[in-house]
Amino acid sequence: MCWLRKVFVGTVDVPSPSDIIRNDSMISLLVHGGIYVDNKGRHRIKKELLYIPFQDDPQLWICSIPDTNSMDPLFDSPHTNLYIRGVDELDMSIMVSWIAVKWQQFGDANILVYRTPSNYAVHRLVEIKGDERLWYFRGDNNWARDPEPANDEGIEWLMAGVIY
Repeated sequence: MCWLRKVFVGTVDVPSPSDIIRNDSMISLLVHGGIYVDNKGRHRIKKELLYIPFQDDPQLWICSIPDTNSMDPLFDSPHTNLYIRGVDELDMSIMVSWIAVKWQQFGDANILVYRTPSNYAVHRLVEIKGDERLWYFRGDNNWARDPEPANDEGIEWLMAGVIY
């Protein structure tokens, strides 16, 4: 009788996303009105609580994750994720530039909601290439990177946290 034996070969360490919410702001975020709803019905987070130098309080999207398994083991259904984005073109540009600078400085692998002409996904940033900044992504549980890069305009949301 032949027994198949699994051999543990270790795991690949994937860099954690850079801090988005300031550590000293967690109590303000949770207790002192750091999150609010604006007059258009959008959830917002006070910009002072974040490391990104937004000009206005960014929009906050609180959502459950579909059961795709592409980001296991970091998160999966039914985890709730927190995403932020600028409320106007200037703040979106500030956010995208901040992510690109952090990538160039530290290789921080942030999780982003992005779109391309044929895809819309939540995956980890794995590379930024070229002068026109092509953004390449891969799900943590996927073997290969996503086939199509996004450009700056395709960056939609930045993951700021996971509620387990």
